[in-house]
Amino acid sequence: MSFVNQRTREIFQTASTDVIDSSLVIGRDEQNSAQRALRKTLAGLNTPPTDQQLFQGLDALDDNTSDGRDTVSISGRVTAALYGRAMDELLRQSLEADDEIHYWLEVERSRYRTMRFLLQTFPLRIQRLTTTFVSSLRHRNIPLTLSTLRVGSIRRLFPTTQHPSELLVAAFPHLGIHHSSFFPDSPLSLTRDECRLRRKNLEAIRNDRALRLGLLAMTSHDLEYSLSHTCSQTEIDQHTQLLRLALNVHQGVAGGVSSPKPQRKVFNELDECKLIHNEDMSLLRRPSWIMRSWPRLLLVPPATYLFLRYVYNSRESVKQYVHDAVETMRSFWQSWVLEPIHGIILTVRTGGDDGLRVISKDALKADMESLERMTFDLGKEKLGFTRAQLDAIHDQIQQGDLSSVLRVYEEDIKSPIRSAMTGTLIRSLLIQVQKVK
Repeated sequence: MSFVNQRTREIFQTASTDVIDSSLVIGRDEQNSAQRALRKTLAGLNTPPTDQQLFQGLDALDDNTSDGRDTVSISGRVTAALYGRAMDELLRQSLEADDEIHYWLEVERSRYRTMRFLLQTFPLRIQRLTTTFVSSLRHRNIPLTLSTLRVGSIRRLFPTTQHPSELLVAAFPHLGIHHSSFFPDSPLSLTRDECRLRRKNLEAIRNDRALRLGLLAMTSHDLEYSLSHTCSQTEIDQHTQLLRLALNVHQGVAGGVSSPKPQRKVFNELDECKLIHNEDMSLLRRPSWIMRSWPRLLLVPPATYLFLRYVYNSRESVKQYVHDAVETMRSFWQSWVLEPIHGIILTVRTGGDDGLRVISKDALKADMESLERMTFDLGKEKLGFTRAQLDAIHDQIQQGDLSSVLRVYEEDIKSPIRSAMTGTLIRSLLIQVQKVK
C-alpha cells in the first residue's frame, strides 16, 4: 500500500460519523426522498469511495444547492477522495519523470549508449531534415533539382553563422530552444547535449510534481482535522481551492453556462492535469520500443541467414571441428583426470605388481598379523571371549572391524586414570594406533 492510500484511509477513519449515525435515529417518515438519497450517498462515502461512489457524491452535490449538514459532509468526503486521487496522480507523474531521468542519465554518461541512441533516432532525424529541406525550398520558390542537392548549394541555402542552420535544428531540435552561439559540431556531442537537455527538463517536471504532492500531503492534515469536527462549507471550499492550486490547471467557464461546484471542477481538472502531463512528457520520454529495436530487427535476420549459410556450406569442416573438440575433451579427461586418480588409488592401496607402493605387501601383512595378535590377546585375557568369538576376530580384522575393542575403550574412558593404571585403556589405545598404521 502506498503512502497516498494510507493517508486517504487515515482521513476517512478520522472523519466524524455523527451525521451518518444520526440517520439511524431519524425515522424514515420524517425524511423526504431527497434526504434519504443524501443519507444513502453519505453512507457510501464512509470509507475511501470507489469511482462509482465518487460519481454519486458529485451528482448529489450538483443536484443539491443547500448547505445542510448532509451536503457539507458529502462535500468534505468528496474533497478528501479528490485529495487522494490528486496525490496518487502527482506521485505517478513524479515517478514516471524520475524513471525517464535515470534512462537519459545512462545514455548521457555512456559513449556507446549515446551512439546507439543516435543510430536509433537516425531515421526520425532524416525524416525531419528532409521535410524541413523541402518546405524551405517551396517557401523560397526554388525547384527541387539535382543541383540543389549538392553540398555547396545546401550550404548556401542553409548557412551556419553564429546560430545553427535550419537543417541542423531539424536534425537536433534542442538547438532551436537554447539559441546559443556556441554549439558543438560533432553529431555525438550534439546527441549528448540533447540527452542532457531532456534530463534537465524531466528534473524540472519531477521537482514540480513533488512540490505539489508535498503541498497536498501537508494540507491533508488540515483537511483531516476539519472533517473530524463539525466544519462549514467555507472550510471545505478553502481546501478545494488549495487542491485546485496544487493541480495548477486553469479552466474557463463558457458564458451562459452555470458554474459547476468546486468539487466537480477539481474532478474535471484532474483529467486535464493528466493531459497536460502527457503533453509535457511527449517529447521527453525515451524512444518507443520499435524505434529502439529497429537496428536489431533489421540486422539480426540477414546476419542469421549469412551465419547459417556459412555453417551449411562448411558443414564438413564444422563436423571435423566438432569431432576434434570432442576427442580433445575425451583425451584430456582420460589422460589428466582418470589416469592420475587411478594411479593414486593404486599407490595408496598398494595395488599392482610393479607400480609404486606406499608400503610393501609383506610389511602390510606383518602389520595386519600383529594387529590380529594384539586383539586376540586382549579378548582372551581381559574380555573373556569364547573360542568362537576368538575365531571371528580374524575375519573382523581383515574387514577393519574393531567394534569389540572400541566398546572396551568407551568403557575405559569413563574413568581414564583408574583404567590407565589397572585397566585396558593403554592396550586398547595401542591397538587403535596399530590399526591406523
